[in-house]
Amino acid sequence: MRVKQILMLALCVGLIPTVSAAAIINVPGDFSEIRDAIDAAVPGDTVQVESGVYTRRVRIEQLDGLTVQGVDTGTGRPIIRPDANDDAFRVRDSSDVTITGFRMEGGERGVRIEKDTANVNVTDNEMDGGQDGVRVKGGSGHIISNNAISNTTRGRGVRIDKASGVMVDSNVIGNAAREGVRATRADGVSITNNVISNSGRDGIRVKRSLNAIVGDDLLGGNSSSSNARTGIRVERSDGVTIANNAADDNTRYGFRVRGSAPISSVADLLAAGNLVNICNGTADFRVGSESVGGCGGGSTTTSSTTTSSTTTSSTTTTSSITTTTTLAP
Repeated sequence: MRVKQILMLALCVGLIPTVSAAAIINVPGDFSEIRDAIDAAVPGDTVQVESGVYTRRVRIEQLDGLTVQGVDTGTGRPIIRPDANDDAFRVRDSSDVTITGFRMEGGERGVRIEKDTANVNVTDNEMDGGQDGVRVKGGSGHIISNNAISNTTRGRGVRIDKASGVMVDSNVIGNAAREGVRATRADGVSITNNVISNSGRDGIRVKRSLNAIVGDDLLGGNSSSSNARTGIRVERSDGVTIANNAADDNTRYGFRVRGSAPISSVADLLAAGNLVNICNGTADFRVGSESVGGCGGGSTTTSSTTTSSTTTSSTTTTSSITTTTTLAP
């Protein structure tokens, strides 16, 4: 009885903090602007945004555990349409933030993640026409998944710099002005199960990133096709895994790998289940100075037999490879 009385007294005078339930804040029901709703939110809250067009930028700063969710109330996803030099969403100094269910049109970037951030989840959004789709600059543990990103005007579908443990999974990226996905100094980046096409440069480019994964057995490989340079390009990235990807009909190379252990030959790429269904302009596979296949007529391999390609018809490259190769200039 004495203990119960002490606990009741402590609660009455506020010595024991109470835990309040997470709130759902509605836009435009509770606030007409998204950023006003976010200013009123506390960690754990959800801001639900109904269909409509919103033109003011959204900032999430120093706020953990927030979900910003677009809700289609009958006229489509809510649209964020920022000024030309602004981002639709910018997240900094925050962790465990989710942005989902929106359409972002124009502006500088759809989502920008920077500074001391962790575990930002950008999922199930549409981004059309910004300079970049998603820009990650710093932080760790972010997930970019199940988004449709198209028509970036100057940059990439997804760009990652100096961040660790970022996952880019199951996105559809088309018509990026430069790369579909580019990761630089992004250790532990995982790029899986994406469909990328018609990029102005490479479909996927990974550079100076330790232990990168570009396709794997569990989450699946990427499809990278009809890009102006290379389907999948990896440089100076030791510890890399490149598996179960398809790279078709790219202007230069299907796969190009340089200085990235443990991959030292085209045979390593083939053994990991990478393939080409439609030949690429210069070569299907290039590792270091070794080149195989391509519409130009290099050596190609199916199963364990090497043949000479003399036409521009589709070539599927699978399984192992013999030692006969051609050296690209």
